[in-house]
Amino acid sequence: MLKCFVLSVLFAAAFSLSARDALIIDHKCINISNIPKSYFSKAGKKFKIAYGHTSHGSQIVAGMYALKEKDKSLFDFNPDGSNGSLSFWDRIPPGDLGNPNRRVWAERTWEFLKGRGSTRNMIIWSWCGQAGSATPEEIDLYLGLMNELEKTFPNVTFVYMTGHLNGSGLKGKLYTRNEQIRNFCRKNGKVLFDFADIESYDPDGKVNYNQYYCRDNCTYINNGHRMNWAEQWLKRNPHNNFALPDRAAHTHPLNAAMKGQAFWYMLARLAGWKPGSGLPPKIAKAEDSNVNCDVTDFSMPVLRREFERTFKFNSISDYRYWREVGTPKSLIPEEDTLQALIVPSEKKLAIALLRGKYLVNELEFKADLERGKELCWYINSDFKNDEYAGIGVGGIITPYKCRLIVGHRSYDLPFVMPGLKARNFHSKIVIKGNKLIWGLNNKIVCEKELPAGQLFRKGECGIGGVKSKIRINGVYVKARY
Repeated sequence: MLKCFVLSVLFAAAFSLSARDALIIDHKCINISNIPKSYFSKAGKKFKIAYGHTSHGSQIVAGMYALKEKDKSLFDFNPDGSNGSLSFWDRIPPGDLGNPNRRVWAERTWEFLKGRGSTRNMIIWSWCGQAGSATPEEIDLYLGLMNELEKTFPNVTFVYMTGHLNGSGLKGKLYTRNEQIRNFCRKNGKVLFDFADIESYDPDGKVNYNQYYCRDNCTYINNGHRMNWAEQWLKRNPHNNFALPDRAAHTHPLNAAMKGQAFWYMLARLAGWKPGSGLPPKIAKAEDSNVNCDVTDFSMPVLRREFERTFKFNSISDYRYWREVGTPKSLIPEEDTLQALIVPSEKKLAIALLRGKYLVNELEFKADLERGKELCWYINSDFKNDEYAGIGVGGIITPYKCRLIVGHRSYDLPFVMPGLKARNFHSKIVIKGNKLIWGLNNKIVCEKELPAGQLFRKGECGIGGVKSKIRINGVYVKARY
């Protein structure tokens, strides 16, 4: 059944965004001169923020420091929130949305909110350059992780973000991935800080410089020449009111100043300020509850605990971790025959499944095909009525070829066993990033990017076969749950 998650954070202010509204903070949200001062004070008292980022994300903080220097009474912030200031933990947790990989940030967030950050009520993460190199599945992974965190911590506001410009323009991969994030946030009632959109415009907001291949440093191409919209705007407006930082990582100080102001604009909105008498800028109503199911039918679990074990099957305790599916025969042998896990030959799929559900990152096993023609493995998969339910990933090994199973589909792989009568298999499956790497008898069977919804999920792990007797001599599993 398709699922669609909506923003579950509740705001206690007199005016608040409903759970079905999206708040998009973009280039139209940099003017804070008309915001009543009381809302900045209210935001400072209300929010306790943790912001994970590396160099590009520091542009927002540079702009915040410049505002603080200009008017400390309104825009003060420090780690402990003393003297009525905003409590702001910078670069905590460490890393960014792609560093050291595309999942660790979520694990760190879960551990942080369960531990030292349990009093934080707003979490923000920024990209460095990884949004521009991301696949659709990797953006789905990001969105799925954020969804899961919102469900797990309903009293915390999670702020989504787009990736900085890289000069690829409106037809580039980055723009497409950023649009994927924007569309998801609009349709599913999220808070989005549109990092890329803010640096696509000067403060006048009349020209989208991204159509001229704008970069994060505010340069764009005009008649074959590199120009800088920030420098041009400041030259035209020497008496402007922006609080410019002395410097900002990778960009012009004006860009950082705009992002700093947009940040406080966002806080004022979340604290209850309603601009004008109509709807706030860029507020989009979510559509039907089943929108965007290509993302939300996948719920990436936030991984909490590690499971790592080697099964040598020389003690009864090793066997008790496994259960039989598709066969009435018990997998637990007599005490005097503790040598291997035997999956008997049956007319349909017979498989030994690891008890419990895990997100397996690594599976390694040695097994003999004593009778029959095929051996199979599954990880992060579902089984119903003793059958594989078409969710997850797996593989089929025969003496002649291998097949990869992804959801309901299977693919022949260009791999031939060394010797047509090979019956002894040493297989290792590793998930690395969005890739599944499968090795067999010291050769690579496949190295393939797979859909996040099939790869990154808690499911079952098993080894077995159809009309085949399998002797499993040892198994190593590394997983999280």
